[in-house]
Amino acid sequence: MTVAWSEEDRRQLSERGISIDAADQQIRMLRQPSHHPHLIRPCKVGDGIQQIPERDHGRFLEAHHHAAQQGRWSKFVPASGAASRMFAWKDQQDLSRLVEQLERFAFYGELQTVASRKGYELSELRAAHDDTTLEELLLGESGLSLGQLPKALLPFHSYGATHRTSFEEHLREAAACFSDDQQRCQAHFTVSPEHRHRFEGMLDRLVRALRTEVGVRLDVGFSQQKPSTDLMALDQRDEPLRDDDGRLVFRPGGHGALLENLADLEADLVFVKNVDNVAHANWRAAADHWIQVLGGYLIHLQTEIHRCLASLQTAEGTRAWQDADSLLRDAFRGLIDVDDSGDDPQQRRQRLLRRLDRPLRICGVVPNEGEPGGGPFWVRQSDQSDCLQIIESAEVTPQDPAQQEIFAAATHFNPVFMALGLRDADHRSYPLQDYVDDQRFFLTSKTAAGRPIRVLERPGLWNGSMAYWNTIFVEVPHAVFSPVKTVFDLLRPEHQP
Repeated sequence: MTVAWSEEDRRQLSERGISIDAADQQIRMLRQPSHHPHLIRPCKVGDGIQQIPERDHGRFLEAHHHAAQQGRWSKFVPASGAASRMFAWKDQQDLSRLVEQLERFAFYGELQTVASRKGYELSELRAAHDDTTLEELLLGESGLSLGQLPKALLPFHSYGATHRTSFEEHLREAAACFSDDQQRCQAHFTVSPEHRHRFEGMLDRLVRALRTEVGVRLDVGFSQQKPSTDLMALDQRDEPLRDDDGRLVFRPGGHGALLENLADLEADLVFVKNVDNVAHANWRAAADHWIQVLGGYLIHLQTEIHRCLASLQTAEGTRAWQDADSLLRDAFRGLIDVDDSGDDPQQRRQRLLRRLDRPLRICGVVPNEGEPGGGPFWVRQSDQSDCLQIIESAEVTPQDPAQQEIFAAATHFNPVFMALGLRDADHRSYPLQDYVDDQRFFLTSKTAAGRPIRVLERPGLWNGSMAYWNTIFVEVPHAVFSPVKTVFDLLRPEHQP
């Protein structure tokens, strides 16, 4: 059953850049059952996860450095997340615990200043166990309003009398890892439109500071999730959700929508990290090292792939496709399409060309220590071939104990620590939308204005949106992973001076 879109509906859709065909497709997806990937087994070291021997680190570091000097690298940080979730107390004990540890947080100095301005002494408030006033000073509009900030602009780390936000830490990390031979550094942050002015104001100060302090010139861009990626929902009657005025209700399209922002960069080599995954400078050496090792490994593999592609396109004999097949079997550990051994050489060559000529990503994975989120798995595709995918818990069939058991058996976790190659052998940008698995969506039930609604979740950026990329999983040490999901994570050693 199709929707009879009114003129007002069409105007709303047009304002967002959503075509009627795309709107119809959204409704069809909302009205059908969720699609769940079929997990075969979790990836493990030697079975989908590689380890890079220390003896190879030097040459990969050199390859990364050479590409950085040429200005090929940039950094991409999804940074639109709000800090409000960090301060979602489970109970009063959480707030009391925060108050007890106040001096260890980078925002302590600012809290003292705002408290003094209001006639309070923090020591007196704490002695009186006046947690309510302290909470207002921390989160209230008349205080620091920390819960209203984007997570990227929250004071993360202390440096004597000063502090740094995760935004600043990411820029410093980028300057250390990606500067070219002219001491220029490229980085891009996706931000919420209401906070963009805050980022730009802070960037103005940081550009001058980093130019003076470390001699690096920052080339930083900002973008926001496009309205054309917004999604509709269904009401109880299986019709598009509308507000009290009868207008369509739209929701942000999730982080998978950021694929368009990534594609718009038309970048060559990109390193992706989450905004909350950045350590204090005193603890950052491991992350810097492995960023560059993975970057160099990406360049090494990309060079091998381009060599094989050139050979496949020009050679007449079977040697070319044998080399390409060997690369797939060795570097990608058997990651090949359905058995094509019976095909003639020309058919096999065309299949290998299609298989190799794709965007490339090297994903660092860490041993699983119980962090929430997805991990690396072998997945069975619709053509019965097996592939490597990052799978989130929400994607796994909830009513299938066997699939849930496979997911629970994961030995590694995805820390969003990825090196990406976005251009082909002729230096043309890949059309990233062509490599999305549109079937990697799922449906969830939520509540809006007290009413149950049906919500569409599109493929995530590093899940279904990169499903048809060539993917390598590499084990990296847990030292590169320092997420901040709650404010108490800032008390971990890697966030302390």
